[in-house]
Amino acid sequence: MSKTKQNNGTPPTGHDWGERTVQSVTYRAPEHWETDAYEMGQRYGITDIDIEAFTRLHDGGIVYPDLVIHERSPERTETKKGTNVLIRGKKKGCGKSTLLKHLDRQFMRHNDSRIVWRGSPKRSEWLAFRKWTTLYLPANADVEARWMDEESDRPVSDVDVLEEIVRDVVYYDSVQDLLQTIGDRPEGTFNVVYPDPSFAGCEKVFEQTDTDYTDLPFTPRWEADEDNPQTQLIHWWYAFIVGRVYLGPFQDWVLTFDETGDITPSRSETKQDDQRTFDKVAAVRSALADSRRAFLTFVFATHHETQIFDEVRREFDWRIHMPDGSPNPTKDYKASIPLGFDTVPMHEDLMSGTDIGTALCYSEQGFTLFKWEDVPPEPGDEARFLQIRLSAPARRPDALAQDEDDSLDTVEFDDTVLKEWENQHYERLYVKQPGEGYVSITNQRIEEELVSPVEGLEFVDRLVEGDDALEVRMVDGDDNEIVVARIPDSSTAFKSASEVGGVGA
Repeated sequence: MSKTKQNNGTPPTGHDWGERTVQSVTYRAPEHWETDAYEMGQRYGITDIDIEAFTRLHDGGIVYPDLVIHERSPERTETKKGTNVLIRGKKKGCGKSTLLKHLDRQFMRHNDSRIVWRGSPKRSEWLAFRKWTTLYLPANADVEARWMDEESDRPVSDVDVLEEIVRDVVYYDSVQDLLQTIGDRPEGTFNVVYPDPSFAGCEKVFEQTDTDYTDLPFTPRWEADEDNPQTQLIHWWYAFIVGRVYLGPFQDWVLTFDETGDITPSRSETKQDDQRTFDKVAAVRSALADSRRAFLTFVFATHHETQIFDEVRREFDWRIHMPDGSPNPTKDYKASIPLGFDTVPMHEDLMSGTDIGTALCYSEQGFTLFKWEDVPPEPGDEARFLQIRLSAPARRPDALAQDEDDSLDTVEFDDTVLKEWENQHYERLYVKQPGEGYVSITNQRIEEELVSPVEGLEFVDRLVEGDDALEVRMVDGDDNEIVVARIPDSSTAFKSASEVGGVGA
């Protein structure tokens, strides 16, 4: 069933893998250069899907090819536009991550799909494809990359230049910018995306789409306080999925999640909390239901289906049962039929004794046993993984400008280091994380010691009397002071210096 010419993993003469592939099948590369998907097949011996061979062997059952091969006007398959599949493998080592890479390469080869692989600081199974990878990172965060030991989960070495590890690194400003950028770049590409801890554009996505959910909170860690709790980073993907399905671009994309339980947690864990997690997951469920007509394919993997919210599970029309020693569902054992299916086409156990390398793909209409090839790590990556951590951007505050002609009648502050809080009785300026402390605007004094969130700058330990205002100041290593907040004087005369400057005075 192979159509791919093999060359035993030898890269193009005089060049490394991924160096000169054209990343697109819409035009020919110069001379003998081929596509990324072709090179991936050459490198790892991944065979192309032969629909005719599957049809002969499976008596017309082409559930697996139908999952992978998308035809807008189906001639060889039965499904057009996007598809979706939930892969279940209970045991570690049953091959889920390798299968994901195999499937993504097939999507690229047969549909010119743009792959979007979910980046996570805890894992980097995509590394085998790093020669062909475009890495997308948020511009609104500091990025720290390092090699980690796979066994001990401890750092091995820092990574200063990510471009030396992957083909390309692209920084995006918002969800909308990312969607447009991936859409503008070549098709048939492998893209790894890391979410943005600033959540830029997330709220606007829900305002721009026709979902029933608005005003959903997306609060960065460095802007959180007791009234606005921090949003978990996984919530960024809710906005990405909703934005891609309803705003586009409407091209053949595949969204690959190596671990799915945290983005759509089970019903018992999905609560209507202060982050409105239930509403966000419900929006994802609606997007999943509409994803096929938006040419978006979901490939989700999990250890246990019950880890995933039940309403989300109902939207998957394909399942892949991994060789983990467990029996596949059968018609006669109704308790084994997955949620969302009324029935399954199997009468017998096909999978209990199956070795790694063979899986069962099925829908309500049919099933196909299929094989996949191993995709081992690049030499040197066997015992390590790449950890990419995202944190608050290190923005230095600017001195507040002052108009000499106008007296101050409202609080002014630099929002890179301070945020305002108030209720009906009190008004305060809090230092943003990772700093600490706050100034009482009501009492016009430092109530809790101010700790700087910015390296190289420290707070002056008292409020300084200015023209018609009290000033919060910071000082650098050269004793240069900048004003980062002004609080209008609410009394006819300033308090004494000790009252103004002392913490809790």
